[in-house]
Amino acid sequence: MQVVLEHLYVNRELHRVIFESICEKYDLTITEIMILLLLDQKQIDTAKEIAMKFKIAKSHLSTSIRNLEDKGLIYGEYVGNDHRTIHLCLCDHAKEIVEDSTYAYQNFFGILMNDFEEDEKVQVLNYLKRMVENANVFLNK
Repeated sequence: MQVVLEHLYVNRELHRVIFESICEKYDLTITEIMILLLLDQKQIDTAKEIAMKFKIAKSHLSTSIRNLEDKGLIYGEYVGNDHRTIHLCLCDHAKEIVEDSTYAYQNFFGILMNDFEEDEKVQVLNYLKRMVENANVFLNK
């Protein structure tokens, strides 16, 4: 059990160290960078979906979204006739940040997966996916 707790804190610290320079370079928070990365994947595009994915308060998310809009990195639009939900989109200005952040994530996982064989990497990622699913099931009860 102690190894798991240590793992969580070490990963969080490594994540902070790797993204610190990007946060400073673009004057963004980690949450704002994660929002940009999620929007770039084009699978999630509403504040509600992002809040559920990150398990963060809507008020904190709203502040991050507003900051990204103010910096010209994202914009909201209605899709079709549904004017109840605003869908978030990346502005062209965000592409460089997304590229730098994607590279940082590759670096992060490269450090974690150093000296792992390909089949071991697949196993670890499958285990992590199952752990996140288990946590989501518990949290959504």
